[in-house]
Amino acid sequence: MENKLFDKIITGTLICLTLLIPSAINPLTAQNDKTAKKTAHEQAVRTLMESGLFIISVDRVNPSRGSSRLLLPYYQMKFEGNKITTYLPYFGRFYTAPIDASKLAIELNNNEITIVKREKPKKGFLWSFKVTTSENESLSFDVEVTYSGYASINVNSSSRESLSYSGELQLQ
Repeated sequence: MENKLFDKIITGTLICLTLLIPSAINPLTAQNDKTAKKTAHEQAVRTLMESGLFIISVDRVNPSRGSSRLLLPYYQMKFEGNKITTYLPYFGRFYTAPIDASKLAIELNNNEITIVKREKPKKGFLWSFKVTTSENESLSFDVEVTYSGYASINVNSSSRESLSYSGELQLQ
């Protein structure tokens, strides 16, 4: 009886070893593949950011008051060199009432901008720029894109509360 128990233990151990040995033989291959994919992704993000032609898909808004909200459908911020196009919903308090009540969102259509670009070591990119809208509102943007492609957009305004958006860089 002890021999049968011993045989079962040996058989079970051999089965476990058979399943575990392929990953134990060469764990570096899996690590190298993961590192190579991460490096390729970071390089794609770097290439897009350096080209200045990219789109950020925005899926969440974080007002200064209240909780964050998921945005459906997704919104976008499109950069084309020194021009920006975006339509982002606004949730917050106005200090100065807008002239046109239908213009509550942050809307920019091919506005020319001067961008201050910085690369943050081990983090990503930070782009800062200012825009004056047709309603004479001054908007200040800080767009941060990490090497992993995560993006956050902080907006400060001369006539409303600040807020931020988050999303991802679209990799074509």
